[in-house]
Amino acid sequence: LVDFGVAKLLDDPAAREATRVAPMTPLYAAPEQLSGGPITVAADVWALGLVLAEVLVGVPAADLGDREGMSESVRRRPELRGDLGTIVSHALDPDPARRYRSAGALADDLERFLEGRPVSVRRPTLRYRLTRFVGRHRIAAAAIVVAHIAAGLGLGGILWQAREARRERDLARQQALRAEQVTAFLRDLFSSAVPRIGGEPRVRDLLDEGADRIDVGMADAPLARAELLETLGSAYKWLHEHERAEDLVAEAVALQEELAAGSRDHAVAVASLGGVALSRGDHEAARAHFQRALDLLGDSPDATDHDRATILNSLGMADSALGDLETALVSLRESATLFAGLGDPAEASARGNLGLVLDKLGRHGEAEAEHRSSR
Repeated sequence: LVDFGVAKLLDDPAAREATRVAPMTPLYAAPEQLSGGPITVAADVWALGLVLAEVLVGVPAADLGDREGMSESVRRRPELRGDLGTIVSHALDPDPARRYRSAGALADDLERFLEGRPVSVRRPTLRYRLTRFVGRHRIAAAAIVVAHIAAGLGLGGILWQAREARRERDLARQQALRAEQVTAFLRDLFSSAVPRIGGEPRVRDLLDEGADRIDVGMADAPLARAELLETLGSAYKWLHEHERAEDLVAEAVALQEELAAGSRDHAVAVASLGGVALSRGDHEAARAHFQRALDLLGDSPDATDHDRATILNSLGMADSALGDLETALVSLRESATLFAGLGDPAEASARGNLGLVLDKLGRHGEAEAEHRSSR
């Protein structure tokens, strides 16, 4: 991965040509880096946007869609609705000229989002500005609504509405606080990407720094800490540092079991632990973790079909690695069907895995059909 903060405007044509052969991690490289185009600060904005999307969605970059369509793909993620999705998709625009001009501009919009103010990448329509205003003055707006309901429905209706409003308000505050805690932690990490005397930090430096200080920096936000631990562990997994990855994700699972047992986030953390086991070749442990994650999803009211499809795909890969091909087929077919129903591009991955299992079974005609549909 190209170090944050090293993209520069180069006037020397020879220097520009030299940057085209610089080492990079293709998964995190901006489209213009792969195509050999000029490298500017927009490439850093892309990398920051991609890491931000990984943390907020809780899946690795490979599962966020193809590079050219990633901006629209993240916008459709349920975890990135509204302004937050607009911010991330703007940072991941395939056209460098349409991205944020700098990491600072991205950080400014994140500040506006946390404060409930209009963000710079949304059209400042009257309806949008009014919605943001009401969001910042919920108590006054709620009082007006309650007064109208009282006139129409009477005291009984008002009491019911008040209870529901308090429940939704508390839930919204919890979600907003968690998003603020995660974003504040990320903002501190991003600030270290600014060039400093003595060298410029690598992404690996940011990962190590985040893992080292998360216990102190997130001590008063255990659920947000669990989410970040799981995300950092997944990042180390992609670096093939399985021991570090397993330690971090196992800590995330322990926190979820203590604070939110049976929740959707608990299931996702257990599935991430299965991903680490699968990556290091412990297929039995991987299958056990994936199956447990599915069981937890069955008891979680906030689980989605996307969650189930993702874990079924991973379970099918573990069964295939263990040689239990018929069982793998069942999981992978269900995964592909769920992704197809959602219109999710991850369907291609599930169908590609399905084709590989069919090939192993000697059912080459069916395998070819699945491989063709995965393109």
